[in-house]
Amino acid sequence: MNDSYDNTITICNTFGLEIDCIESCTSIVRNKQVVIDLKLTDKRPPCPDCGNESVKIKGYVAKKINHSILNDKGCVLVYHARRYICPICHTTYYEINPFVFKRMKISSSVILCVMKDLTKPSETFVSIAERYHISPTTVASIFDATVNIPRAKLPRIMSTDENYAFYSQDTHSKYVCVLIDQQTGRPIDILPSRRYDYLDEYYSKIPKYEKDQVEFIATDMYEPYRRIIRKHFKHSLHVVDRYHVAQELNRKVDSIRLRIMKPYGCINYKDRTQEQKDAYYLLKHQNRFLFKHFNNAMCKDKKRLFDVTRKRYYNAHFRAYLNPYDIAQKLVSIHPDINKAWELKDEVTDFYGRNKFGWG
Repeated sequence: MNDSYDNTITICNTFGLEIDCIESCTSIVRNKQVVIDLKLTDKRPPCPDCGNESVKIKGYVAKKINHSILNDKGCVLVYHARRYICPICHTTYYEINPFVFKRMKISSSVILCVMKDLTKPSETFVSIAERYHISPTTVASIFDATVNIPRAKLPRIMSTDENYAFYSQDTHSKYVCVLIDQQTGRPIDILPSRRYDYLDEYYSKIPKYEKDQVEFIATDMYEPYRRIIRKHFKHSLHVVDRYHVAQELNRKVDSIRLRIMKPYGCINYKDRTQEQKDAYYLLKHQNRFLFKHFNNAMCKDKKRLFDVTRKRYYNAHFRAYLNPYDIAQKLVSIHPDINKAWELKDEVTDFYGRNKFGWG
């Protein structure tokens, strides 16, 4: 156990606090990591809603904060945050703390150090991440959240995508919206939210003539994108990208599988006919084949998955030697909707395969 007074002085110097702001502070080394356990002095701030000063402590919440700037080892602050409750309006709220910015789990000191290092041309996301015991993704998110780069001009062909964000300016969204020039692959802008109201405000600020020059916009099936395109890009063709079309088709095939399988599952196993037992087994345990292309699915040996001559293996349920082709034939014989769904899915896949759309 390190000296409590020295720990208090270190924390106070790091965060610019007076020594009387710390009620208790201890540290230990655990799993090659310094763990500092601390509690702030009770300042008892008034209720932010009604102004009542006679508030009570509702409890404490231990918050782990990454603070790896004290030494070579990783460092974590275990901050016991007080939560107050107002006896008049029953509002609950945390005490104000100097350790983190809102909604962050990394200390403000670490973030400031990361931002400072990001200004050095010799530094990379990886090198900074190693220094402060955080991930390169976290460093990149801090960079995206603090560096304001003006957007590029809207291109003729634009696509949108979203990525999970470690930090977003929008407290209601965990995703950032990325606008991309489909022809060059270069980002146009990175938006902190994909919500309709934010996108509506964003595109409202872009001149109409620039939006009218966009001919194609590729997105997924997120409904607000469709509304935005109808409102702001009236001269553009909305394209749903191939990946999400395939994803939706697989969902539809699976919904048909579940619809057909459900009645069999409602029957007691002993009361099922052999045909019902076989159907339930196939739909429950062999359904992965439904999502393969019947003619084009290949294996590691570079042979077709559903080749009728492929080697057969013993199947305990059917007490017979079967290969994927045999299983597929049994699956489509369960119900005509299974066969039709599989065929339609493969037709769409073939359509994309035959038509290599160029954006030039």
